Amino acid sequence: MRLDHADIFLELLIVGTIANNYRDMWRLGMLIAIPLAIFLFLMRDKTPDTHVPDEAGPQSGKLSREYWLSYVGFLACIASEFAISFWAAALIIDRTDASPAISTLTVAALGTGMFLGRWYGGRVLKHYPLDTQLILFIAIQAVGFAILWFSHNLFVSFCGVLIAGLGVSNQFALASLRMIDFSDNRPDLAIGGSSTAAGLAIAGSPFLLGVLGDQFGISRAYLMVPVLIFISYIIVQLVPSHVPQKVLEDNEL
Repeated sequence: MRLDHADIFLELLIVGTIANNYRDMWRLGMLIAIPLAIFLFLMRDKTPDTHVPDEAGPQSGKLSREYWLSYVGFLACIASEFAISFWAAALIIDRTDASPAISTLTVAALGTGMFLGRWYGGRVLKHYPLDTQLILFIAIQAVGFAILWFSHNLFVSFCGVLIAGLGVSNQFALASLRMIDFSDNRPDLAIGGSSTAAGLAIAGSPFLLGVLGDQFGISRAYLMVPVLIFISYIIVQLVPSHVPQKVLEDNEL
């Protein structure tokens, strides 16, 4: 699991627990960010990086139509992930009348699902082609979202978020490999593009969902997520990749 997600969900768990049991002291949970920051600073890799510039210079040039379609698919994957990450608690409150503290604890299920998916997903599915793996994870996310959206029960909503976490767990890595495959042997250029797409998705998706939520209510606004999931799926079908099977087996995403 990416460390940023681990930090986010650990803090959600701690803040939610304190808020549920000590309602006037929830701000104390925010102080967990201080020791976490110190720990990450002390545990960072202190080995200096040696950068050897490519003799041909920075990678550049026009990228193919397939690359840009996969770019849109990657953006949709990340946008749906962060829409669920940021707003699942609001949907749970709206559907189940749960307290904000309990709903915050429930969102920790997304992190649990992502951890399980990243730990076991690559090992279980590594013999399948890349596109098949990505479609399976997208399908799992769709099932989890459907359970979450239709549920009016707190426990069922918890399960839906957990399953959605399983679904989004490996989409970042798999969609990135697709972009590299379509880059005509220019992986640095491809990953640079994926960074801009991730930034747009992470910043824009929760904001857009919040705006739609103010206009139409969180339940209707959340229908943005299945649209993003469908875009992710249809682009994988329209633009198949050809990543060698050995790459998947060696990396165990």
